[in-house]
Amino acid sequence: MDVAALTALVVDALHLALTLCTPAVVACLLVGLLVGFFQAATQASDASVAFVPKLFVVAAVLLASRAAMTTPLLDLSSRILRQIVEVAR
Repeated sequence: MDVAALTALVVDALHLALTLCTPAVVACLLVGLLVGFFQAATQASDASVAFVPKLFVVAAVLLASRAAMTTPLLDLSSRILRQIVEVAR
């Protein structure tokens, strides 16, 4: 395995990581903004008011998108394992 192949593999892994985490991060951002507006309007400053909705929304987004996340993750994993086998020969 040469440096170019290893670099391509790392770039693909980082791109996949960004792609897989984007829906959860965007959902958390939107819920955080909504909760922030709600807290500013009602002057409620409890930390759990901000944390609990984000937790539930991120969990729901991850559960809803698990099928779309599984295929690319398994493809990259099998590609990495094939590369390991090639290096071991």
